[in-house]
Amino acid sequence: MSRTSKRQRPTLKEKELKDVPAFVEASLDGRLEELTIVWALASSMLNELRDFGGDRDHGVEMLGLEMAIRLEADINGVAAKIVEDFKHSEEFPATGEKAVKRFKTSEELSIVGGWWDGDLKSTDRRLLNAPHVLSRFSRDPLAASRPPLPTHPPTHYFCARTHTPRSHSYNSPYLYTHQICSFTCYTYVSSALPIRFSTLQSSVATMDCDGILLGMGNPLLDISSVVDQDFLDKYDLKLNNAILAEEKHLPLYEEMASKYSVEYIAGGATQNSIRVAQWMLQVPGATSYMGCIGKDKFGEEMKKNSKLAGVNVGSVLFLVHYYEDEAAATGTCGVCVLGGERSLVANLSAANCYKSEHLKRPENWALVEKAKYYYIAGFFLTVSPESILLVAEHAAANNKVFMMNLSAPFICEFFKDVQEKVLPYMDFVFGNETEARTFSKVHGWETENVEEIALKISQLPKASGTHKRITVITQGADPVVVADDGKVKLFPVILLPKEKLVDTNGAGDAFVGGFLSQLVQEKPIEDCVRAGCYAANVIIQRSGCSFPEKPDFH
Repeated sequence: MSRTSKRQRPTLKEKELKDVPAFVEASLDGRLEELTIVWALASSMLNELRDFGGDRDHGVEMLGLEMAIRLEADINGVAAKIVEDFKHSEEFPATGEKAVKRFKTSEELSIVGGWWDGDLKSTDRRLLNAPHVLSRFSRDPLAASRPPLPTHPPTHYFCARTHTPRSHSYNSPYLYTHQICSFTCYTYVSSALPIRFSTLQSSVATMDCDGILLGMGNPLLDISSVVDQDFLDKYDLKLNNAILAEEKHLPLYEEMASKYSVEYIAGGATQNSIRVAQWMLQVPGATSYMGCIGKDKFGEEMKKNSKLAGVNVGSVLFLVHYYEDEAAATGTCGVCVLGGERSLVANLSAANCYKSEHLKRPENWALVEKAKYYYIAGFFLTVSPESILLVAEHAAANNKVFMMNLSAPFICEFFKDVQEKVLPYMDFVFGNETEARTFSKVHGWETENVEEIALKISQLPKASGTHKRITVITQGADPVVVADDGKVKLFPVILLPKEKLVDTNGAGDAFVGGFLSQLVQEKPIEDCVRAGCYAANVIIQRSGCSFPEKPDFH
């Protein structure tokens, strides 16, 4: 069936309710896959309402309650019905089956139908107070005349309302379908359908999000422990700092394990950020990561921990993403915690062995081509700047988003030349206030004002004019600084009582991970920062860069 163009699109006055599928096909303009499930459920609800009989208002109320109960209880049955309907549809051959295959269990697709009218009945209140029911309506022409809805945020929902507008002479009910969402990630899809879809939020799970975010960095096994000031003094360590291990630091790891109670966590700055982004997204396979580990027990522990987080990991040699070095041991990072602050001492070892030849292998370069967003911590500049430039140039040539982190003062000081080679490709630059001030000093800017520094970084020359550079600087408990398009904005962080602070290790990495989880969904910068602050707030209440099973971010 050929699609009707926008100019030829008929109106409801010219069509009967039975022609809803034709209307939908004429209106979607290539969005069939994203809206299949919404259309199928909406069509089913319209048909039931048409056949319900009796008083329309009462029918709407009872049908809404029935749909809520039935969809919650038997979502697999509903999914099967959608598949069956589309198998017998000439207009949508196999489209429904293709879309529904991505939602095979009630855990993956949890939909609740809820109806709301101006007069809140007890049944309505029960629906509205359920955690899955939509908390607001959008673009509803009668919204101004109705009382406000509850403000608690939904997680998974399908909420709709029908009525016959008084201004229309025909009796076709309008279906206001406001949002449908699965998981915690979604993108806005604007639509103007004859059955009055107003604003639709479709889950990224209905889109091609496989491998959308790729990270590259130094995978390190964190050896974390609370230490004392004497220990820091012995190894000449400073809090809120990160250094590469020298000869004098090598006994540190064994001493930590023998003297203190230690915890082992798969870490490394980029890996932490990617793990947090994956946790926030809750979509398996949305993120990928490359780096080099040793072929030893610590390397196996690293792979196990990363797979638990849902990140695509493994060995380059086995057509996945870690490269396993036969000679070098897996890199480690001593995380020395005192008073909630941390000092990092990284012994890169195998992490220092990653080379661009591994990246160029077809099975690995395919990950680069698949991704649309790239994030690399500045620490990787010490290992494989060639790999960074390959990815950066690919991003610039293909209108993709390339991001890096200043990572540590020593990167800005001692790796300035290679950092400057990559800087023109950076669409986003992350860092903290200490790193930003070091960057300013190295470049002779003669200012320690973080807002000024962020703005200056954002205005440095770019290799491509496609994306304007955005600088994001965190300042601990002080507001996050964002420089974008010649303007600076400050965003408050989530304040945490001191007694709830466990340690700050991984807080900056977690912020970036949370930020990226929303950026890949094309959310506004405000939402990205809010997600970053949420993720950092979760991490600092736990030991190391660890997190609960699922996020609670809305």
